[in-house]
Amino acid sequence: RVPSVAERVEAFGQNVPTLLLNLRNAALMFNWKGDVAWINNLPNRPAFDPVSGGLLLVGVGAWIVWMIRRRDAVAWMLPVLLLVMMLPSALSIAYPIENPSATRMSGTLPAVYLLVAFPLALLIMSIRRALGRTGIVVGLTTALALIAFSYAENDHAYFSDYRLAYTANSQPYSAAGDVLRRFAVDEGSGYGNAFIISYPFWWDHRAVGIEAGRIDFPNTILTPNDVPPYLANAALRMGEYRLDPDRELLFFLNPGDQPALDWLLENFPAGEWRNIPTYQPGKSFNIFRAPALGVNGLNEWLVERDQPSIAG
Repeated sequence: RVPSVAERVEAFGQNVPTLLLNLRNAALMFNWKGDVAWINNLPNRPAFDPVSGGLLLVGVGAWIVWMIRRRDAVAWMLPVLLLVMMLPSALSIAYPIENPSATRMSGTLPAVYLLVAFPLALLIMSIRRALGRTGIVVGLTTALALIAFSYAENDHAYFSDYRLAYTANSQPYSAAGDVLRRFAVDEGSGYGNAFIISYPFWWDHRAVGIEAGRIDFPNTILTPNDVPPYLANAALRMGEYRLDPDRELLFFLNPGDQPALDWLLENFPAGEWRNIPTYQPGKSFNIFRAPALGVNGLNEWLVERDQPSIAG
């Protein structure tokens, strides 16, 4: 159904308050509260350090005065540019929590850093006028000191605070990818014989595949009961993700998924499992390795679980 013009106008009117709130929050991103997404930055931390944030506030005021005095049309375009570049983030009407977004607001950076640099230039010029030639040295030294302090703050925020926050929130995909790559390549069992049993709010199989060198790794099994039909279909595939019955099977499991582990132990009694610690405390994972069944053994295993056998 195509909505009428009246319905569109009514919907726009209903969304205006959210849009205005989003624009306000986007404008406050640099000095008050930033992106909530840990993958982008330090959650809720202002995008700018105290020096850059302070210079931005001074720069906005100075730019407004400059626009009024100069009456240069080009100067008046800067607020328009900022507003337009804020819209990709502010237009998140359905999900206001995604605003402000550090990635969607990245288009504002050229204009915002121009405003940050503007008071530095004015500071150097003012000190030069007040002190003469020595004012250039004093002004530059002052500006460099502010820049150095800003650099130190950002260095600590990115390489220390952000690293710790990222490690605490992310999953140890590189550790899992290393296990998958060694199983598939070093041991020669292939990527088609490795599987991830899904668990709520846990791994994304694509991320594990990327770390293992296969961006299109497909093997996530939703529940233990889906293992038999999934293995039957995997054995009929073509290409590198085909299950080879003459090779071992590898399953990745969440450490808290005891039902899945019990199912594997019951259905692969000769298999073994172990817990793999990672570089992230408290974020280990389990692996279960089942010996090769062979074509005949796999057919018998599938038939016992009401699945069609595969061709020999």
